Amino acid sequence: MNNITFVILMIGLSFSYAVNGQSNNKYEKIWSSTDRLTESDFQLDIESSDSNPCFAQFSMNYSVTGLDFMTKNFNKKVENIMYMNASWLNKNATDKQNFIRFQQILFDLSEVYARKFRKQLLVNRKKITQGIQIVEEINSQITKELTEERAQFQNESNGGRKIEVYDQWEKKIESELNALMEFRHENSKKIKIEK
Repeated sequence: MNNITFVILMIGLSFSYAVNGQSNNKYEKIWSSTDRLTESDFQLDIESSDSNPCFAQFSMNYSVTGLDFMTKNFNKKVENIMYMNASWLNKNATDKQNFIRFQQILFDLSEVYARKFRKQLLVNRKKITQGIQIVEEINSQITKELTEERAQFQNESNGGRKIEVYDQWEKKIESELNALMEFRHENSKKIKIEK
């Protein structure tokens, strides 16, 4: 196989194995350690009941192609996003800051799993040459783990009403985020994985 045929084959693989996430727009907020959630991030105006005065829609979007086995890290390939136009906060709620804090903990928890996803993509990058099925398997496993831990937090906090557990969860999540610091979205440096 000559070089031109190889290049054409690789370009073809990248198109056929592409899994695309959504691009950023003005209604999306990428997770940030410094730009925390505020009241203005909850843009959906609805008549919310007292039983659900605050809700935030989060999503982990990813874009991986067959050529990404050559990448130095996958941090820009996975985004942890809040959809502001699908998130609401009851304007008449008396405890808005605690509701926002509850949603921030959930957003931070999602970031832990976004970083785990980025790490697993890097660990398994050579398998991507065989197709993106491995990406979908990793995504499925990460989503399952996030769903279980999110349910645990919601249960322990009684859906956000038991604020005395917030500190414990914030410390736990901060520790996990620090342990996965190399896999934050902003880091574009090469990451070496120990085998």
